[in-house]
Amino acid sequence: VLPWANLEEHAMKAAVYHGPRDIRVEDVSRPEITQ
Repeated sequence: VLPWANLEEHAMKAAVYHGPRDIRVEDVSRPEITQ
């Protein structure tokens, strides 16, 4: 299961791309993420 496959269940989470093999689900409510 991909980490971003069920984002509708985690409204405040989003997949954030950090590198070619580094995609993380992070809390988008944090200002440093949403900027």
